[in-house]
Amino acid sequence: MAQRRTQAKGGSSPTDGEKEDDLNVLAPDREITVGGETVMVREYSFGEQLRHGALLAELTEALRPVKSTDADFVNRLLNILVEHQAQMLDAIALSIGRDRAWIEALSGVEGEALALTWWQVNQGFFVRRLMVYPTLAASALSRAPATAGGASSPPSSDTATPGAS
Repeated sequence: MAQRRTQAKGGSSPTDGEKEDDLNVLAPDREITVGGETVMVREYSFGEQLRHGALLAELTEALRPVKSTDADFVNRLLNILVEHQAQMLDAIALSIGRDRAWIEALSGVEGEALALTWWQVNQGFFVRRLMVYPTLAASALSRAPATAGGASSPPSSDTATPGAS
């Protein structure tokens, strides 16, 4: 959950860089000028995440092998764009409120800039699904008691009531 930091470590005021980082977490939307127009690249709303779950899940799985620590991270990300172009273009179109044809008509440099901006804005969605949620689920499962067919209640006694035959 995003939280607004009011003070940096040591009790001092946050630096301008820390304030900008906080703002990017709280409001990651960014404007970019491509195709002669300024467009807003928006973070997916919760409703969009639900309505377009199949599309976004497919992209999430495609991104699974890519690690941000990879030396060629940007190239690998752009290669996924090539391998899953229809889904990626639909995901970008969803984020900017334009159709795929408009995005496809951009120059190579502008299209790459748009794709990278889209990733900067929406990477949190994918990271949560690739790293955070599986870790939380594994943690919850490791703390859950084992219930592999064990008895759910203690066995009843041989003589349930006096006088029963």
